Amino acid sequence: LGPVLVNRFVSLLQTAQSGTMDLREAFFYAILVGASGIVGGVAIQHYFLWYLKWNQIVTNVLNRRIFLHALRLKKEAREATPVGDLVNHMSSDTEAVAEFGGAVADMLYCVITIIGAISLLFYYLGSTAWVAVVLMGVLAPLTKKVSRDFTRFDEDLMKWRDRRVTLMSQILSAIRLVKHFGWEKSVAREVSHVRREELGSREKLARAELVVTLLYVAVGTFVLFAVLAVHAYRGAKFDAALIFTCVSLFGLLEDPFAQISRVISSMIAAKVGGERIAGFLRLPTIDKGKPTAEFAQRAGQAEDSRWAITCGELQVPVGTSLAI
Repeated sequence: LGPVLVNRFVSLLQTAQSGTMDLREAFFYAILVGASGIVGGVAIQHYFLWYLKWNQIVTNVLNRRIFLHALRLKKEAREATPVGDLVNHMSSDTEAVAEFGGAVADMLYCVITIIGAISLLFYYLGSTAWVAVVLMGVLAPLTKKVSRDFTRFDEDLMKWRDRRVTLMSQILSAIRLVKHFGWEKSVAREVSHVRREELGSREKLARAELVVTLLYVAVGTFVLFAVLAVHAYRGAKFDAALIFTCVSLFGLLEDPFAQISRVISSMIAAKVGGERIAGFLRLPTIDKGKPTAEFAQRAGQAEDSRWAITCGELQVPVGTSLAI
């Protein structure tokens, strides 16, 4: 809506030279331009409020599910699950999955904005808008390549992060042995190696996102000049309203194209984190068990289907154990 209002407002200003300018209509469109910016600012604040609520709900639900599942793991499954994996499941993995809803909303915003802006380009420039469509279509293979790179970099980052957390947990649990045998330097070298690999993976991921973002932002400016050059080559007439409208449209396109790399990265991270959490939740657990006959009739005496018993009623023979 903004570029349309800008086009109409600048067109009214151009009529000032002929002395037929209607100030009331010009002021009306000027107010609409300002009002559209205010509405957009208020809408984005409400979007962030919804996003934060959704993020917190998903994070809490997943962390509770993971924690309860960890308590019910079988002995062999618990021994095969490093502490670092469990810590990352309840931190980075749940955060990545919680951001999936916002990433989908951002992707819809990018797609709708791009389609709307290109439609307006066809309305104002005619067939010259095909130049913008073709140039932007060249980026499609690049987007696919970026998705593969983000997947590889994110999985590599998660692997080294799990290894670092597990290693630090093992060192802290056996810190007396490390100090007793003087293993500080060797342990420090091992931790430094894992940390360097983790930082290297993070750097690759950040560099890929930065390069792609700069590329998308630069493409908007390049496509703008290319479209204007082709439009002028075809003998079309330029005026201030058309130029300002094109600048507004391509400025509108820069934000979606700049966000695409981040949105793809968030969706890939959510996919990787979801697969890791799903794999953990598939680990075998112990059976909940059933109450004995003498305690089953007391189920109604406790809340949430728990059985009301007293310690004096429990008889545990020698050599046996009882879990409550």
